[in-house]
Amino acid sequence: MSRGLPMSKRAEPRSNPTVQRGDVHHGPVVFERGERPSEAGFSLIELVVVVGVSAIVMAILTLGIRQVGESYNLQRAANIVVNELRRAQAAAMAEGVDYAVEFYTGSAGVAVWKDVGGVWTASREVLPPEWPDSIEIASGEDDFPDCDAAIDASHSCAVFQKLGDAAATGEVIVQARGSGVTLRVVVESAASGRVKVER
Repeated sequence: MSRGLPMSKRAEPRSNPTVQRGDVHHGPVVFERGERPSEAGFSLIELVVVVGVSAIVMAILTLGIRQVGESYNLQRAANIVVNELRRAQAAAMAEGVDYAVEFYTGSAGVAVWKDVGGVWTASREVLPPEWPDSIEIASGEDDFPDCDAAIDASHSCAVFQKLGDAAATGEVIVQARGSGVTLRVVVESAASGRVKVER
């Protein structure tokens, strides 16, 4: 004898006296309380809802990843410009000659030039893949002056003289081609040649 409910309160297995084993039953199926028919899959509406929610989540994630990638590339290009400006300034002071950083306005990349006995000589060039393909140098209101004709007069140049001072102040605008988001690299003082990045 088991403990718990008295015998009269215990549930006895129910049987349908009208349906015998082997008989075919054509009436409605009645489920007892708590019983459910086995579900063998999803309904079409459930499937459509799941696919729709998944598509929305994927669209949001894709947009977020694209924006993060673009922001990273924009900052990377600005860092390249800052590094090349500072490297040219340090080299001008160390070697006692003028250095120019040429900005490929309307395209991607920079070049560094060295004044050797009055002749501009290419020192270094930063192009894709080192320079991010999705970023270009845009023209702005406060661009650096045009480069010397011996370099390329259609581009602007930041020139650092022998003592490390800038020949002129100016800015370089790096811009994402897709969204148009920009960062400005500014040489704010000719005397110090101080370089900073602004939004």
